[in-house]
Amino acid sequence: MEENIVAGVGATLRKNLRRREGQFNVTFGDIIAQLKKLLVLWLVVSVVLSLIVVSATAVVKQDAYQKLTAVISFTYDGVEKGLDPNGNKFYVNSIKSEEIIDEVIKDMGIAEDQKDIIRRNITFEGVIPENAISRITSSNNLFDGKQAVSSTQSVSETTYYPTQYRVHFDYAATNLGNSQAADFINNMLECYSKHFFNSYGYNKSLSKSLNAFDYQNYDYAEAIDVFDSSLTKLSTYITQVSSNDTTRFRSAETGYTFADLTEAIETIRERNLDTIDSYVSINSVTKDKETLLTYYMFRIESLQRHLAVCNETLASVNDSIANYKKNTILYFSQGEAQKDTDMTASIASQEYDELFEKRQSIQNDLSSTAQQINLYNKRIERLNASTQANSASQKAKVEEEISKLNAMINDISENVSKTTDDYYRTVVFPKAYNILTYASSSTLGVIKHAVKDSFSTVFILCAVIFAVYVAAAVVLAVNKELIKLYGPKSGKKAEAKTGAKKEAAAKK
Repeated sequence: MEENIVAGVGATLRKNLRRREGQFNVTFGDIIAQLKKLLVLWLVVSVVLSLIVVSATAVVKQDAYQKLTAVISFTYDGVEKGLDPNGNKFYVNSIKSEEIIDEVIKDMGIAEDQKDIIRRNITFEGVIPENAISRITSSNNLFDGKQAVSSTQSVSETTYYPTQYRVHFDYAATNLGNSQAADFINNMLECYSKHFFNSYGYNKSLSKSLNAFDYQNYDYAEAIDVFDSSLTKLSTYITQVSSNDTTRFRSAETGYTFADLTEAIETIRERNLDTIDSYVSINSVTKDKETLLTYYMFRIESLQRHLAVCNETLASVNDSIANYKKNTILYFSQGEAQKDTDMTASIASQEYDELFEKRQSIQNDLSSTAQQINLYNKRIERLNASTQANSASQKAKVEEEISKLNAMINDISENVSKTTDDYYRTVVFPKAYNILTYASSSTLGVIKHAVKDSFSTVFILCAVIFAVYVAAAVVLAVNKELIKLYGPKSGKKAEAKTGAKKEAAAKK
């Protein structure tokens, strides 16, 4: 009897299981429902853990984030060759010169003991464009015989001088705070802008040398020579400045163009200087004849020594030009059949060109020196031939004309100074030096650095959390279906029925 009861119960259970096996079905919609239910939890966990990682990165790399960066650029003629506006080698480290650092420290009230630490932690990084990198590393045309000229040029153009720089300031070792460090680096760059103008703008030393001359301390002929030298310096300087002027600049302050200034200088020379010079020379007007003769003799000896040096230098330059060997590049063709097409090309280097320029300069100097020697010899002849003492009226006339000449030269010097200053300020330097990006030490900047450095870690962490999130949604969807089929209530009822049947069977 008991065996029949057990067999009956087993058959009933197997029948129920077979009926329920076809009903177990977890759909994609069930998983989506669970994903929606866990969405807020997933977002909260992801955001909290990401913030913890970013914050930890910011704390660990705190010193690394105490760095500021600004970007500057230079666009004047010659910077692409590594030269400053005066044609000398350009040193970007001059931006953090002691003079500029001292000025900024005093203006900001920073302690003097911070000066050396600050200077050591300011560095410059040249920015090289990708096209320049490609040009430097490329050698595709080097063995192409048909492009010998371009190959020669590519060989000589493998050096690139940056025109743009990143200015880095690592202020971790200093006593400066974030905002104070940013103010310091920005003030330094602004201060360099003024220094740049003062260094490469109007020649202040030229102006000082002209104004420092007191003609009353010289004899008349000596004063005239100094005036002539001053006018020559001014004329040369104007020619140098105006050589790059393509706009025919006219100063809004003085109303002069460079051509106007040159013409004014030549007018002073021809109508005033030459007039008083001829009067003094013909009449042998002098304050002290013997002293003036001694001066002329000394000048002739000095010019003759200079003439001898110029002749020796010219001979040396001519020999160098005659014996100079141009650079030779040999181009090889590929293949045995094309060996007859191998060729060579000779190119003149910059040194070769400079030799010709130097020779022309020396020849001009020789000609000018020879003319000065002849002039002094004629003056000596006239002085020696003069037997009468100068009258008071002659000296008064010369002194009056020299005084007028001195005033004219001072005026033209002032006009040259104002015009060239205006030119550099409004035309040249607004483009020559630019601060493209100022340094910034905002909290947002620190957060950006921390996010950037922790990006990979946060990405991996979020990917893991997302995987757990999806897996949890799948497990919950399956578990829900299982409970639906074999839920705790139906399970208990089945157990109660089975227990009752067993008890009844036992009684029988």
